[in-house]
Amino acid sequence: MTRRQHSFVAPSGLTLAVHEWGGAGDPVLLAHPTGFHGVVWQPVADRLVAQGRRVWSFDFLGHGDSDPPPAGPSPWDGLAAAAPPGRDH
Repeated sequence: MTRRQHSFVAPSGLTLAVHEWGGAGDPVLLAHPTGFHGVVWQPVADRLVAQGRRVWSFDFLGHGDSDPPPAGPSPWDGLAAAAPPGRDH
């Protein structure tokens, strides 16, 4: 499967990497554990697309291809705040 990567500028002005896996059905947004990259979901995304779902994943700030947080590691609430903007991509 071909993954397309997009950049999304969050309200903070920082850039999040969003990975589009394809599909045309009901949407699924996959969020990786801390210390990982959004492409870790490829095997799962492949299965979901094959089952008719439209799938995206994203990189939290400080992970993968997203910008680093402005002052060191993100607090847990900062990680959670990144998900809604990625969801709207």
